[in-house]
Amino acid sequence: MPLGADKEIKKSIWPRLWMVLLHLVVLSCLASCQDEDQKFDDRLTGCVNQKAVSDGTVCLENLLKAYPDRLSIHSFLADNYRELRELEKAEAAIQIFIRAYPYEAEGHLRYCRILEDKNEISSALVECLQARNIKPDDRHILLATASVQEKAGKISRAESTYKTVLTLNKDDQYALLLLGLFYERQGRLDDAIATIETLLKLNPADSEKVKLGLEKLKEKKAKDEPPSKNQPAKKPDA
Repeated sequence: MPLGADKEIKKSIWPRLWMVLLHLVVLSCLASCQDEDQKFDDRLTGCVNQKAVSDGTVCLENLLKAYPDRLSIHSFLADNYRELRELEKAEAAIQIFIRAYPYEAEGHLRYCRILEDKNEISSALVECLQARNIKPDDRHILLATASVQEKAGKISRAESTYKTVLTLNKDDQYALLLLGLFYERQGRLDDAIATIETLLKLNPADSEKVKLGLEKLKEKKAKDEPPSKNQPAKKPDA
């Protein structure tokens, strides 16, 4: 071997060894991260599946202490706080989530519902519309938006939003029920009756409550209608 050849070999081998070592370190880190992610997911699932909301909330709070950088936990905490009627805590939690994930429609939808519960309807509508801008055809977002629009006095827009859901799926039974109830609240009994009848045609074996509600609507309409010209008005009981 020529003089100095071994030095040249060492020079060419060392960079390769460093690359191999670096590759092994990266693989080890990835495996460790995957294990940690799996551990976090398992704990999060356990918290969410708690039977008692209060227990699930404590579990999530402890999980957040262990994983303070996992900001998605705040979204689940917001749901639990809302269910427990701790609306200030729910609002604070969902605000943290939205700051971290501003383009997540679910975050804005959750905030909309929290603000609706707080009777801050104008602000709730802003959040619902923000969610709708991100996911314009999302059924849950549209139905929540319609509800808040009605409470905000935007009646024609609320009706249009309900109908948008039915444009996406004309057989959406829940949307039909909500639209029928909307018409009843607005005193549009003919529209309410027609909508509920459409619902029952889709599912003739629907709940007795819906059928009973339809009968009550028809009775209310009959009472509200003035007597025909050929039919004298009933005299009040003596």
